Amino acid sequence: MTIRQQALVQTVLTMLGITAFGIGGALLSTLMSPELFFAILTAIIFGLICYLVYSWHVTSLEMSERFEKYRKE
Repeated sequence: MTIRQQALVQTVLTMLGITAFGIGGALLSTLMSPELFFAILTAIIFGLICYLVYSWHVTSLEMSERFEKYRKE
């Protein structure tokens, strides 16, 4: 795993930790309506899916570059 990938994984883990803390606080809060909670949760899930697609493409491109480098050698 490259340093760039490790940084991305650590960033995601940090974001998940902060999200879990925020969701826990939201569950305890009586000011948030269920509709707002589900809207926020949907936005978080959509963002994570976008990140997974992005990281998949980055990994695929890096692997393609490595294989191309090995073919030239």
